[in-house]
Amino acid sequence: MYRDRLLDLKRDGQIRDILVSRRHTKPGVAVPIIRYSRVTAIPIVFDETRRELREAREYYQYKRRCLYCDILRQEIGAEERVVRLTPAFAARGAVRAARAPRDVDRAAAARGARSKRPSGLRTSATSPDSCPSYFRTLARGFGDPGYEMVLHTAPNLRSRILQGDWATIRDDYHWHIEIVPEPEHANRIGGIFINETRPEVSAAKLRQAWTDQV
Repeated sequence: MYRDRLLDLKRDGQIRDILVSRRHTKPGVAVPIIRYSRVTAIPIVFDETRRELREAREYYQYKRRCLYCDILRQEIGAEERVVRLTPAFAARGAVRAARAPRDVDRAAAARGARSKRPSGLRTSATSPDSCPSYFRTLARGFGDPGYEMVLHTAPNLRSRILQGDWATIRDDYHWHIEIVPEPEHANRIGGIFINETRPEVSAAKLRQAWTDQV
């Protein structure tokens, strides 16, 4: 559903960027909506997207390699922060600069990141290693906390203003999903997120809880 909506919106050349997010509120909290998804399409590029694109492009210009592929290789090699690993995805639990414990970044592997095949995406969405499976892990193993999920994806290439805009984006940027449990408890000091739980500890707990519920 997200994929189809993105493709449809990107047919409009006036839309430059699209943000897909999903929020789940812990049961018992006095809000009218417990779970909802939101698709925000705007005629500018979100600041966070612009920052990611700039850093990915600068890394590619220096290394001639994709920043996200290099991060995946490093994390898979280290193993200790990887929660789940499949041919299509690597779920990294509590990334190095996590905003909160159990902050997960599901980075698309190089082979799957640019794939537009619906069958491959449906397989990823319905497998035991999917986002819904992670949400069930949170619910059963960690008391069903609230969370915020954000899909980070490239802006609308039809809307580029200058001819050289995003010239290497197909080589230097991968879409990825970030899930932050209990975003309301994120501790921020002077613009920097402070997380007192070591990512390796959170990843180990997530691995065990995920294995138990599967």
